[in-house]
Amino acid sequence: MRLRPWCWDNITATLSRFLDCPELDYVIFGWVMHCPEIALGILKRLSLSNVRVFRYTLLCSEQTLRRHIEGDIQSGLRSIDALERSLGYLPLYESQETVKIMTDGLSVQEAAEIIIRQIREGK
Repeated sequence: MRLRPWCWDNITATLSRFLDCPELDYVIFGWVMHCPEIALGILKRLSLSNVRVFRYTLLCSEQTLRRHIEGDIQSGLRSIDALERSLGYLPLYESQETVKIMTDGLSVQEAAEIIIRQIREGK
């Protein structure tokens, strides 16, 4: 997947402002990135001195993903083609060099607590 030049500029400018803010201890950038080149391209464009980067991939089973996407389709939040596209992307996340967290059966709070614990442990 290729991002347009202005997308790279907007993403890195926004993240840079957060990273440069002395009032912030943590910056969490959440985005669905099925291509590792996107995340690595963003990281290359950032000044990361005095910054520790933790990369996580939140995963779920095909059944859970199907249930979530079908619910979004029924609610009018996504089009029907989103299901097959999302299911096709699922295997691409396994090869990424990130910490994988299976979210099946977890609440948002529980997933966040896992990430917080791992950051505190330096993982």
